[in-house]
Amino acid sequence: MILETHRLTGWYTKNKPVINEVHLQIEGGKVYALLGANGAGKTTLLHILTSIHGQYSGEIRYCGEKLTSGNEMRLKRYRCFIPDHPDLFDEMSPLGFIEFVHRLYGTTPDSARLAELCGTFSFDQFLHQKIGSLSLGNRQKTALINALLLRCPLLILDEPLVGLDVVAIESFYRELRTYVTQGNAVLLSTHLFPIVDRICDEAFILHGGTIQESVTVSRNHSVQETFFRVIGHE
Repeated sequence: MILETHRLTGWYTKNKPVINEVHLQIEGGKVYALLGANGAGKTTLLHILTSIHGQYSGEIRYCGEKLTSGNEMRLKRYRCFIPDHPDLFDEMSPLGFIEFVHRLYGTTPDSARLAELCGTFSFDQFLHQKIGSLSLGNRQKTALINALLLRCPLLILDEPLVGLDVVAIESFYRELRTYVTQGNAVLLSTHLFPIVDRICDEAFILHGGTIQESVTVSRNHSVQETFFRVIGHE
């Protein structure tokens, strides 16, 4: 199991949990969706999983190892997180950023794979420009290409399509499916059911601070209908 949580509860004000008793199991080879209405706690949950938010109780395990304050930095190598608006270094080029992040992870970018991804995302002409000069979509591509190159067991994405055009979105779909066929897993937060239906294998529905239901995505089961039933809207 790549990621497991047990009785995970997180808060900003003590005794007022934003997420409560969350249990997750994420295994390799699958794309998982995290669904919830605005304010359901999706981003808070992702921030706890990625050690951005530290006010929580319960247990998080990456690849069988319990996350603690003592191994927090070491266990980062098991996952890569892309927020909805990634903070990048504006004075760096995308190539410089990719090389910098790989050094933090103790790896070296695969130059052949980098060239392949730049072609896939029509990014070659932007690889050496300053990130601060790039459009929102190309900044997002910088983060995505970097994450795919890292090849961490778990890729965590918060609203990953921000700024991407339709061609890049199709490329993104294909790359994620390839990513999980290599034994990795993807957890993505989204409000868009077409993403879920197109590329996800399972969907977690977060409501009232808790995972109310886990749904296997299939043509015979409407995730959208289940979602609205769970949150109490038609």
